[in-house]
Amino acid sequence: MPHKPGFKLFAVWDKIIALFFAATLVVLNVLRIVNISITCDENGYGWNGRLDSYRELWEDKFGSANNHILHSLLRKFFVDNFGNTLFTLRLDSLLAQVSFLIFSYLICRLIFKNRWWQLGGYIVLNLVSPLIFEFWGLSRGYGLALSFMTLSIFFLLKYSTDKKAAFLSWSFFCAILSVYSNFGYINYYVTLCIVVLLLFLLFPDNKQKVRFVQELLIVLVSSGVLALLIVGPLQYVYHNGELAFMGNAGFLQDTVRSLVTWGLALPGPAREKEVNVIVLSVVALTFFFGVFWCYVYLKKYRHKSAADQRIVYGVTFFALLILPVILLIGQHLLFNINYLTDRAALFFIILFTLNISYILYHISSMAKVPAVAAFLSIFLLTGYNYCSWANINTTILWYFNAGDLAVLRRMSNATKGRNEKLKVGISWYSETAFIYDIKYYFPDKFYPAVVISHLPKVDSSFDYFYVDLEDLQKVPGCYERDTSCIGGGYVLLKRIANLPAATK
Repeated sequence: MPHKPGFKLFAVWDKIIALFFAATLVVLNVLRIVNISITCDENGYGWNGRLDSYRELWEDKFGSANNHILHSLLRKFFVDNFGNTLFTLRLDSLLAQVSFLIFSYLICRLIFKNRWWQLGGYIVLNLVSPLIFEFWGLSRGYGLALSFMTLSIFFLLKYSTDKKAAFLSWSFFCAILSVYSNFGYINYYVTLCIVVLLLFLLFPDNKQKVRFVQELLIVLVSSGVLALLIVGPLQYVYHNGELAFMGNAGFLQDTVRSLVTWGLALPGPAREKEVNVIVLSVVALTFFFGVFWCYVYLKKYRHKSAADQRIVYGVTFFALLILPVILLIGQHLLFNINYLTDRAALFFIILFTLNISYILYHISSMAKVPAVAAFLSIFLLTGYNYCSWANINTTILWYFNAGDLAVLRRMSNATKGRNEKLKVGISWYSETAFIYDIKYYFPDKFYPAVVISHLPKVDSSFDYFYVDLEDLQKVPGCYERDTSCIGGGYVLLKRIANLPAATK
């Protein structure tokens, strides 16, 4: 009897580790949320003082691709009810992280029968991409979209196991919310529709007629609801030219390479060789996934009324990965729609990670040592890369905004006791952050910042300039360097002492 508590604790050791791991990531994310100054792309409702209504946000007649509609609606709700702070602006992304942590764990519990694989797969899914982690704490819709896609995948897997229509309905409901969080996930939604058809054809059972009717009904109703939600806003975004910001060089260059470079936080010439090796490895492994599951299906799938669930999972994961690739290439060739890049294509990282984790788990039943060694290598490399990046001060894509709030504080502290507001000229990269930070942190200390490229003439009436190296040459000679920021990429300049303010 005295040993029972110990035995119970031993029986749930993996759950305790998973819970501690999840709590650690949430704490780190909260620290980033409250420490990182608002970035130039966290726009839409709230950042510039524009009080968009709910209707304006869901109609999106202004045609902004940065208006990730579900995120904008949730953000407005939180800001209206709890105040405009960095935490409330980013709260829905934090909730998306919590949801992803829960359902990525449930997926691993579902597909892996070994607790070590469950825990390892769970950790890898949550650490594989520093860029994904960043979006759990930024005021953007990418985190919501990824989270809802993960929920959708979980319910799809449950449906493939239990064949309950409720699970498929939930899968499509979550897929709709994923698209409503970011339009790029329409590729996942279409893929989901095709995957349901493929599973119906490849793995028939004795209830085919019932399955066909319920699946067709769910697909049609869901697609109708999705069309009502996004057709109008998507047309406004398209006609406003917002989709032109994506890539047109090719799928490998635009999507795969940008995902490896930015998704894994490997930018810069020094990491070029690593990026090339990973890109080639991703292409080769994806080809291997396809060959492997085709072979397994044709070789081992004999009794279609009792399909091995492992094969169903494997085929499902591969279809979820390869079909969006085909869709993106097809859209570009037929309709000249540009390829998704980095942040908009992050779902590929999750799908690829699920594929490689599951195929190694499947192979481990036949070749345990090589499969475990390969997965352990991925585990260690993922953990090392994540730890090399981890911080609470800056972002990968918007690194240049890291110094904005600190620079404002520096200028404010240097002019303590001055009653007149300070006039600051800036590069456009800092515009969004300065608008927000001045309004909510220094409303009585600064005039609204002026983008230097907007000035009709050289103006020496400014107290400070905070510019990147490209704009440095536009600053008048009556300003001297105060300090360098962001690794020397930005410079804060102040008017030379005792020189009166004047306009040339």
